[in-house]
Amino acid sequence: MIVSEVINFSSNDIESWLKEQTSSILTPVQVQAQKLRDDMHDAIQSFADIGKILVDNSAREIEKRNMRTYNRARAMNKLARLFTERIRKATVPEHVSYDNLNRFAQEIQKVFIVTDIDIKNWFPRISPFFIMDRRKFLAVHEKAKETFAALNDFLTKEYVKTKTLEDTFQLISELHSMERQLLDVEVERKSIKNERTPIENELAELEQKSAALKEEGLVDQLFLIETEIEKLNKELKHVLRHLQKPFKKMRALSLYRGGAGLTIDERDKLTQYLQKPFKAFSTEEVGYPVLKQILPV
Repeated sequence: MIVSEVINFSSNDIESWLKEQTSSILTPVQVQAQKLRDDMHDAIQSFADIGKILVDNSAREIEKRNMRTYNRARAMNKLARLFTERIRKATVPEHVSYDNLNRFAQEIQKVFIVTDIDIKNWFPRISPFFIMDRRKFLAVHEKAKETFAALNDFLTKEYVKTKTLEDTFQLISELHSMERQLLDVEVERKSIKNERTPIENELAELEQKSAALKEEGLVDQLFLIETEIEKLNKELKHVLRHLQKPFKKMRALSLYRGGAGLTIDERDKLTQYLQKPFKAFSTEEVGYPVLKQILPV
């Protein structure tokens, strides 16, 4: 009978164990990758430097306005600027990995292919001028291509073997990130739960009070009273409809023509009759006893 045992490892334990097991394989490859990256960086810089020399020398020749060399100098200047701009667009990776270095190599390869085409098409047309400058450029260009060939050979034969290991370490790094996010989510969840508990308790208490009021019939009584008040309010408005115009005129006189003989309390009561006649009537001495007979106060 075979008994299987499940062993749990943390992501940190897996990473440290994997590094220990693969360091003898991965470290020498990484060192070689960094060296070839640096060699390619130096080759690109030399390529850009010689390109600038071509730009400067052809610009000086253009300024001379010599008709024998003028058109060729302009062509050389434009071509050298293209060489320099293309090579500078290739971004040397700061962090060395198979994917980064492979993308970089593909960019450089495209630059060299287009540059070779331009050299083949344009250098014969520029000849016989700028012979020394063109030779220097070709020497640097060929040296850069040799450096690239070494890098590309390393990528296809050696570095590609470690790609699975690099991908595994990348997955472990992403796992670390997800674990940190999970901890943050758990802290946030607990915080929300702590904030929600008193609200839920208060809501439950309000529901209990509401249920108690319904059982006592107070809510129904309040609804009936409000309905009756609304009904009386409409009836009173109808009864007082003929007084609306005189009330408004008297209020205008009290506000703009010396008060019309009204006190402040009387003026406020007049305004209340215009806006809320039922409330005004209910607070009058003559109105309150009548309401007591109508409403269950």
